Amino acid sequence: MYRLTSSCHVPMLRVDEKGRSHPVEDEETYRLNVRSSYEKLLEAIGDMTIEGGRPGLTRLMRPPQLAISRNGCAVALDEGFTYLVSGSGSAEDYGSVSMESLEGIMDHIVHKRNGDVRRGAIMIMHMSGTATRTPYALDLLLTKNDQRPEGDPKKFKVGLLGDYLIDGYDQRMVTPKDMREKQIDF
Repeated sequence: MYRLTSSCHVPMLRVDEKGRSHPVEDEETYRLNVRSSYEKLLEAIGDMTIEGGRPGLTRLMRPPQLAISRNGCAVALDEGFTYLVSGSGSAEDYGSVSMESLEGIMDHIVHKRNGDVRRGAIMIMHMSGTATRTPYALDLLLTKNDQRPEGDPKKFKVGLLGDYLIDGYDQRMVTPKDMREKQIDF
């Protein structure tokens, strides 16, 4: 079995105590890591198909720790990723202490305090040896949701992120010339 290396999940930037962001790697190392992440996933799991022959392994990229710099965005898009996505919250399933706590975290990501659905919520979950409770907690959350009657404001809809993206949309940013001449602290 192929094992993904930790370099695939190196944070793209760090934020200092003053709230300024700084790159973690030089651009070439970062570029190699971004390029190899898709290649390693393709080699490890292949490009399986789902729902009518659509590819399961997409060119969507969720940056490690949901943090990315402007230069990081440019590199990822230059390396062939079509969308950079974030999330509403991480299940932090890699460190869960119990099924109940993990299910509670997941529920909080998809529901507001009053129990209504957070529209457009994107939950970040992990596939690793330390996230062993994830499929079970997710099953509990989805089963409870399925048991809710139609029209219940607490019932959420599950979908593929790719179903909500617009064909032909270009995420690349064009920076005005006057901004290119200034050092911008992200």
